[in-house]
Amino acid sequence: MNKLNLKSLMLILVFGFGFALTGCENDPCEDVVCQNGGLATEVGDDDCECDCAAGYEGEECATVSADKFVGMFEGSDDCTGASYPVEITKSGTDETIIRIENLGEFTCPNDYNVEASVDGNTLTIAEQTFCTNIYTLSGSGSIEGNTLTIEYTVSYDDGGTIVTETCEVIMLRQ
Repeated sequence: MNKLNLKSLMLILVFGFGFALTGCENDPCEDVVCQNGGLATEVGDDDCECDCAAGYEGEECATVSADKFVGMFEGSDDCTGASYPVEITKSGTDETIIRIENLGEFTCPNDYNVEASVDGNTLTIAEQTFCTNIYTLSGSGSIEGNTLTIEYTVSYDDGGTIVTETCEVIMLRQ
């Protein structure tokens, strides 16, 4: 074999071996297990993280987002100037839904609650009526540590006049 063919053969072997090595790189998501419907997603060249399904969070999507909202709170409402107890529970059927009992401390013939959807540290109260359709309420809020802040808008009929108020309630976990 002449020198030119030997050099060509060496170059082909070196480049071929180099391509073979790059084709065998490890998948950084290969050993990552995401729970509760989360998907392992490659970020950067050598890292992987879980993209969690709605209602879950954490490194492996093992934490239910709504859990941080559940409990007894004492609310201070800027519309009423009153403090009142508020209980938050999970809906039981959907990990993204919580029930807020006594938000606004409205006078109703029965106990009432409003539902909110949770996404991470925030909640959204879609417009809903309660208290035998006397009140219509919607709002949003966020939790930081043991403090939950909710801004809500409530409408009601006051002797033929529709009254609308926007209120903020700051709730401290008990």
